[in-house]
Amino acid sequence: MRTFAPRLLAAIAALAFTGTLGSCAAASADTDPAPVTTAVAPTWADQLARADADDPMAVGDLDAPLMIVEWTDYSCPYCAMFAVDTLPTLLEEYVETGLVRYEIHDVAKLGAESLEAAVAARAAGEQGRYLEFMDALYADSPRTGHPVFTEASLVRFAERAGVADLDAFRARLGAADLQSAVLESQEAARAAGIESVPSFVIGDEYLLGALPLDDFRTVIDAQLEAAGVTP
Repeated sequence: MRTFAPRLLAAIAALAFTGTLGSCAAASADTDPAPVTTAVAPTWADQLARADADDPMAVGDLDAPLMIVEWTDYSCPYCAMFAVDTLPTLLEEYVETGLVRYEIHDVAKLGAESLEAAVAARAAGEQGRYLEFMDALYADSPRTGHPVFTEASLVRFAERAGVADLDAFRARLGAADLQSAVLESQEAARAAGIESVPSFVIGDEYLLGALPLDDFRTVIDAQLEAAGVTP
């Protein structure tokens, strides 16, 4: 796994101070106190999420009780391992049942290959096949070392993903606006203290690496319970 010394403690500390400070004020004898309302505080994942209903890089209901944000690099073998071995079960158990909203955030920390693949995934997403493209690419990735992408291989993944207009897909490979979007996503990750992949923010908890399925279940269930939902 490539690690880049995550600076998460500072990010967590900063988030801990985003709540509103309480104040004390005595009500006059002839004035009824204002009604008290309790708002559910957004989780760390909520604050990091794009939360766009038309987001091709996300799946699940926007009003699901729990948000999960994943950072992935398409050249990372551990990202591929998680995507193939663990993610399908999490989607089945938590997203398809309406409990979780799941967002992919891309980075290109491992070089030009990573950027090319992330741009290709976004190009597939323009035709509504982002997650399917990700599945096809990672299914073909080695478990050790880093993959080598070519235009032919990226088009092959798009074809497997069901991208309808392959000519339009090819035309978007290397598009400057898609490259900028990936680099902006990477900068946002850096600003949040995310320096390693795969990384996950599940509600208010952080996980790093292609951990066993039950590790994810434990954290997800605990965060759902914190949100008042019984898994």
